Amino acid sequence: MTTQKNLKKIIRERMTKTGQRYASARRDILKKSTLKNPSNPLDYHLPGNIPSSTALRILLAAAGFNNPANNKPPSEALTFGLAGGIGVCLFAMRYEKQDFSSFFVHGRHSWQDDLAYYKNACKHLKLDTTFSETSSTKTAEENLRSALESNAPVLAWVDAALLPHHNIPESFAGGGYHVITIYNINDDDQTATIGDLTPSPITIPLTDLAASRARIKKQKNRLLSIKPVNQKPDLPNLINTAIQTCHTSLVKQRMKNFTIEAFKTWADRIHGSKHKEAWQTMFKPGPNLWRALTLGHFFIEHFATGGGLSRPMYADFLTEAATITNNPKLKTPAKSYKQLGDLWSNLAHDLLPDDVPQTHQAHQLMEQIAEINTTNPPDAPDQLHQIWSQLDNLADLAEKKFPMTDTQVDQHLASLKPKILHIYNLESEAHTQLGQALNL
Repeated sequence: MTTQKNLKKIIRERMTKTGQRYASARRDILKKSTLKNPSNPLDYHLPGNIPSSTALRILLAAAGFNNPANNKPPSEALTFGLAGGIGVCLFAMRYEKQDFSSFFVHGRHSWQDDLAYYKNACKHLKLDTTFSETSSTKTAEENLRSALESNAPVLAWVDAALLPHHNIPESFAGGGYHVITIYNINDDDQTATIGDLTPSPITIPLTDLAASRARIKKQKNRLLSIKPVNQKPDLPNLINTAIQTCHTSLVKQRMKNFTIEAFKTWADRIHGSKHKEAWQTMFKPGPNLWRALTLGHFFIEHFATGGGLSRPMYADFLTEAATITNNPKLKTPAKSYKQLGDLWSNLAHDLLPDDVPQTHQAHQLMEQIAEINTTNPPDAPDQLHQIWSQLDNLADLAEKKFPMTDTQVDQHLASLKPKILHIYNLESEAHTQLGQALNL
């Protein structure tokens, strides 16, 4: 695997050569990442694109869960698919008293229940796990030290807003849902070595690690360890079951917000709707519309999706699965999800139009944040502080005077509607193809 120092250069070269956006170019570069003769916990570190699949992949590698075809740890795409693959989570939220509206969209399986995601994935893969959770700071540290005694990486739930190398504004604390791997604790300098998405492990103070683990109440001090695997996995069977789980979850949930139909609802309400949650009502020009457009871009392309709302990662999984299961029918939905990945990335870009200087700048700044968070240069905290300050300034400007006229806003939202509807139709078609590939 390329070194951390050269990764940015290699990705930039690929972007220039192929015309790809950052997330897409990085995915293709990291497909080559693999382990070389691991002998200690740090050797199991692997860079990645999606926090959940990256951390789980590292734990699987350390546990000896290998692909029987090559006796190597599963790729990130294969790990992502085996854990459930893609999903839907979409909400538009309005707090009338505060005149505050927000928007959220995500594309991973079971995003709404992160604990169930990991527990179900490990159960599906027949893994023997150790899980802990506590509200006690003292017990949390004891649990971590005990888990690390096995000399294997540990998965930890954290708030990214409290990790020093992310340097996210304090206002985000409590909502920076994230997972990392922890490799060791150094009592001499009171630090821990962790794995994030970066090419190399990162060292952070134990105090910052403890604070990040304790910040989000509903996942306080959670840890997951996987015990060594004693038998070769039946990958074809595991893959087929995982695809069936994904296929069902895309259409059968307790709320429509967690199904493909949520995308049609979004298309209906973004323009020309009289519904109480229509965008013209919830996201009027000013801070609320600025928030919806910037968050929509961020959540689709950069927030734990690997780009393209995770659809490209699932396309890679299905392509790999077609060979492992000897089922060429899986190549059909793989092509559709690859196309969907491009469409989702294009939509993220279109939410912040290039012909409006402020939205174009916001798009560029968020891409810079993603690049820094996944390469971790030595001056990352300083760079990130400056970039977040620039984003805050843009938001302040949008509150004082929105960068589009009312007519331009109406035209912009009208232009987004058919694009979202097209995505919904292809999502439905890809879902059907997925079922047909397994005769569901």
